[in-house]
Amino acid sequence: MKAVKEQYSVGSRGIYVGQMVNRDGKKVVKHMRTHIACVRYADDFIVLARSSRMIINVIKPCVEQFLAERGLTLSVEKTKILSVRKSDKINFLGYTFQYQERFSPKYKRFRDRIGREGIACYPQKQKVARLLSKLRTIFRTSYNWTAYSLIAKLNPIIRGWAAYFNLSQSYGIRNRVNHAIYRYIWNWATHKHPRWGRREIARQYFLKPSLRGPSSLGYNSSEYGRTKKWTFRGQTLNNSIFNQFTGGKTIELIDPTTVVGTLSAKLYRIPSALETVHAYHPDYHKLIEFSQKRSLEALKESKTLKAKLLIRQKGVCGICGEALLKLENEYIFDGSLHIHHINRRADGGAKNNMGNLSLVHAQCHMAHHAKKRGVEQGRK
Repeated sequence: MKAVKEQYSVGSRGIYVGQMVNRDGKKVVKHMRTHIACVRYADDFIVLARSSRMIINVIKPCVEQFLAERGLTLSVEKTKILSVRKSDKINFLGYTFQYQERFSPKYKRFRDRIGREGIACYPQKQKVARLLSKLRTIFRTSYNWTAYSLIAKLNPIIRGWAAYFNLSQSYGIRNRVNHAIYRYIWNWATHKHPRWGRREIARQYFLKPSLRGPSSLGYNSSEYGRTKKWTFRGQTLNNSIFNQFTGGKTIELIDPTTVVGTLSAKLYRIPSALETVHAYHPDYHKLIEFSQKRSLEALKESKTLKAKLLIRQKGVCGICGEALLKLENEYIFDGSLHIHHINRRADGGAKNNMGNLSLVHAQCHMAHHAKKRGVEQGRK
């Protein structure tokens, strides 16, 4: 910014353009804002400026000099100068950014953008193709798996991808991914059961146990509705302590369009008071709280029991009071979070009442029960 000010005589009102004649015929002094911004993540960054001339003549030489002093250079393959107004696509951190003169009401998630110009933000085609290739490989190598094992393998992958690509115009892409997964499921089921018809496959894998009667393939279910009724699910012979029904623990394949909400990118913009906060800043906890709030806001209808407890507890452990999310403010699905019964089931506590459940760290859970066992043994 210092070099731009020296080159273009930037004052408090911006770049001096010169004297111009307005509509009334009077001479006025014209200034123009620089609008320079830098977006950086690790070693990837984008510099935004008003003109390509400013980038070529001033900004790029300054960046090269700054890196040269530290023994670094710009990548020739990745360094590009693009024009947003010419609808050049900018790929950054897995997203594609492209200027649109007008947002159409069709397939748009945010109605306040209709008829206005702006920057469209959606997942890169390469990232979508990579996800589908990974899922396709899992389906093709799991014909001898049960539906429960297959869904347990797929859910963390789909959930993590959908949680990352949840900005702006990502909903349409996520809907296409959901449709592709549906095709993979049918191909997997027909290959696994070549003698079964489509009705038998639907009864076994897509319908709830209570809806698996001979006339349950219609779309007139008033109790569950079409979307909830047709969900790929698997079941084991082991009962779940958190479900009221008996006959096996059930798992459902999550929907990438609803597992997390599609939020506007402006919600993730860091407040100006936190822009200079770094990892060793005394206000670093405020940045974590801001990111946690957005992560909880993105969770939607098809959330798991742990996700419901996480929202109810506002991301705080029920025992130690510390944050349940990782430093990157991502939801943890690796088993490091446990569901704790406040009143033990052995003492008559409800096993599936939300008021008796609390989401805690695994180490806090184990330490709590170890301490309680020690107190009980001391009493004896």
